[in-house]
Amino acid sequence: MKFSIFSAGIVLILFLILLAMPAADAACNRSVLPVITYTLVPIGPYGTISVESSPAGAEVYVNGMNKGIAPLSVSGLWPGTYTIVAKLPGYTDFSTTTTLTGPYQSFIYCQLVPDVSGNGIYVMSAPSGADVYLDNTRKGKTPVMLRDPGAGSHDLILRLSGYADWKKTVQVPSAGTTTVTASLLETGTDLNQGLDISSDPPGATIILDGREKGVTPKILNTISPGIHILEIQDAGYTPWKSTVDVPESSIRKIAVNLSADPATAPGRILVKSDPADSSVMIDGTYAGTTAAGTCLDPGPRPPGEYTLVLSHPGYTSYTTRVVVMAGNDTNVDATLNPVLGMTARGNLSVSTDPAGATVRADNETIGTTPLTDYQMAAGKHQVTLLLKGYADYSTDIVIPADESSTISVALRKGTPGMYSPSSLLTVLGALAIAIGIIAWRKYR
Repeated sequence: MKFSIFSAGIVLILFLILLAMPAADAACNRSVLPVITYTLVPIGPYGTISVESSPAGAEVYVNGMNKGIAPLSVSGLWPGTYTIVAKLPGYTDFSTTTTLTGPYQSFIYCQLVPDVSGNGIYVMSAPSGADVYLDNTRKGKTPVMLRDPGAGSHDLILRLSGYADWKKTVQVPSAGTTTVTASLLETGTDLNQGLDISSDPPGATIILDGREKGVTPKILNTISPGIHILEIQDAGYTPWKSTVDVPESSIRKIAVNLSADPATAPGRILVKSDPADSSVMIDGTYAGTTAAGTCLDPGPRPPGEYTLVLSHPGYTSYTTRVVVMAGNDTNVDATLNPVLGMTARGNLSVSTDPAGATVRADNETIGTTPLTDYQMAAGKHQVTLLLKGYADYSTDIVIPADESSTISVALRKGTPGMYSPSSLLTVLGALAIAIGIIAWRKYR
């Protein structure tokens, strides 16, 4: 009997537990909410700083590090502020700062100013790069500052291959700077002497004594007689280099057959994307925008490894590394993912002349002009401006994520378009009223 009572008690307890379980589950289901975690990934390092100097050839320093000779591009940079310094002998240092905010390219133009500080002779020439001799002692290449040569008379000579020597006696004061500008004259301009250069294939770059002289075929008849170093270069071919003896009274023909170099033949990167209209950056340089149903071909590129970044408003950037093989095409088919979590947003500012126009975005009124920094989803929108007494204005605009876009319009006097949203609603309303009156008269 005791055992039966004990067994019945156990059964009753189990039954009560089973009855309570659904309620507990329901309570858990009501109280436990999904937790969504967003991870913010920094953009980079995909920024690029491109630097040009005038005159060219300045040494470029980025944040104190020597990056080479201008013109040049420094890629693979993180967002942030960078200090750029350009240095060239004979010129004062040029310094500026630029800020990168993502996978963009910043262009820096360094207009160098001649350094005429101190006492001496500042020597410039056209063209530049001439050897400067002061009292028969070489002092450098133009432009150059010859500091503290001593007061009095000095003999100055400038020499440049292909140009006649320039000579002058210069009076140097005891204090201050004397500026000398020399216009060099090409030699042999009236003589039938020089080089007639051709190549197979044509279009190769001609380099004479380290200076580019154009592309083949070309006649160079302003070269001084004597020994010169000639180079012929073309992408995908082995460079040709030799010494040539320019005669004093005739044209010497130079025909060069370039040998194909399979190891350096250029290849191509062909890019498709979903969605289309995505911008493409290759090693930090803008290469174009993809189009639906076709491949973007940014042109031939030397063999090697490249970084591609594709971006589109409302989508996360797509980054990949591609290897271009000599003479081959490399295909990239990129699928960009929509921004997760909160929709990517940007700002829209609208101004009109006159002000007070109603602003509608995608058929929804969002304010009146002037409208400043109205936040809306990134992507493509149709914006319509309405003002009584003026013609309606409508346009499509793309709002980039985390950026601002501006529309500024001078409205034209006239009547609103009959198919504008406000006019269309008026017409539909009047039509509905007319149909109601006809129906009421017919069936009353």
